[in-house]
Amino acid sequence: MSISGTDEVVAQVGRWSPGDLAFIEALSYRSRPDDSITRDDEGATLVIESLWQSRDGQKTWPTASRPWHRVVLAFAGVSQLRVVASVNPIQVMGFDIHDLSGRGLEGIAFEIEDYEDGRISFYCASIRITSVSPVEPRWSEVTATLEKVSALD
Repeated sequence: MSISGTDEVVAQVGRWSPGDLAFIEALSYRSRPDDSITRDDEGATLVIESLWQSRDGQKTWPTASRPWHRVVLAFAGVSQLRVVASVNPIQVMGFDIHDLSGRGLEGIAFEIEDYEDGRISFYCASIRITSVSPVEPRWSEVTATLEKVSALD
């Protein structure tokens, strides 16, 4: 099963790697299908606005000295959504997408998780990247979020 729109991430970020998602800025969940995201039969939808930075060869990540991109992902057929948010934006240190399409699970093609801290997890039928754009995050806000997360751990 493929993820639609990864070519745009490669063109702008330099590679497609779900682990490059560093922060979730916004989540929008709909329990009914959203025609702009899904076919009628795919159920609940989730849109994630996120900040990405390539981890490629980095000892320290994320960092202010490397480029950032805002990536918007749309998930359809969402089930078993779990989000743990103690600060905003939500820092995600181990974002991953697992292809489950070969397992014969009805309505489930992917498992999404934060394998480091368990801040987000769910299953879905399809994934589409709807936009990718360079961004200059307000680094003071990102630094403040990192400090808050460190204090909670």
